Amino acid sequence: MSWAFLVFILIIGACWGSFINAVGGRMLRRLSADNPDVYVEHGLALSHRSKCFNCQSLLGPTELIPLLSYLFQFGRSSCCDRPLPINYFVSEVLFSLAFLYLGIREISATEFFSLIVLASALYLLCLADLHRMEVPIFLIIILWIISAIYCLVIKEESYLVYISSIIVAFTLLFLPGFLTSMIIKKPSLGIADPLVFSVLSPYFELWLLPYFMLLSSVIGIFWWILNKDRGKVPFLPSIVLAFTILYVAQQAAIYGIT
Repeated sequence: MSWAFLVFILIIGACWGSFINAVGGRMLRRLSADNPDVYVEHGLALSHRSKCFNCQSLLGPTELIPLLSYLFQFGRSSCCDRPLPINYFVSEVLFSLAFLYLGIREISATEFFSLIVLASALYLLCLADLHRMEVPIFLIIILWIISAIYCLVIKEESYLVYISSIIVAFTLLFLPGFLTSMIIKKPSLGIADPLVFSVLSPYFELWLLPYFMLLSSVIGIFWWILNKDRGKVPFLPSIVLAFTILYVAQQAAIYGIT
């Protein structure tokens, strides 16, 4: 695999990360429709030009270069000199690495695109949960569709194994959360958490599901300790991080990567 191809993959990944972050920013403004102090666009408004996150000024070409614009502007908007959200830069870096990782694996185009759609939906879910503690239903639907396509069509798993993984995973997370809520007499886990956890479970061997839950819980507890002053903390980012770690580890074991 040539260096030119790897650089090309990195650039495409950064551009995709920039686009997904734009979608995420507009999604968050849409979730803020009940807040009169936050600028709101109708729907995701993807046909509109990008605007400054702070003052809503239209962005010029030099402010829209993935990775470089954030670095050259030192993380501040050039129009109003206010800090830019760090997720602008993080999304571009993450998707650059994701594209590079999948490109190195030399998988089929169908599998490549399905995993990119999965990563994009998970990123948007984390963004919504972190900033608004809300989970758009359309992202859950996308996850279920892409999970079924990947596991049943691309990987050709049996329907029995697929459904069994979902049921076991949902029970593993929902039952403890339900019992905890009954004991403390207040909600401890949103329904979106076990739904996302269960739809990601078919990507793993069945015996890995307890480890998936354990790692998600450990990350979630650590995240709560760091942010316990906030009261409620989102759990979906912990699930997504645990999924990413286990998925990469599982693929490394399958392909003999050490």
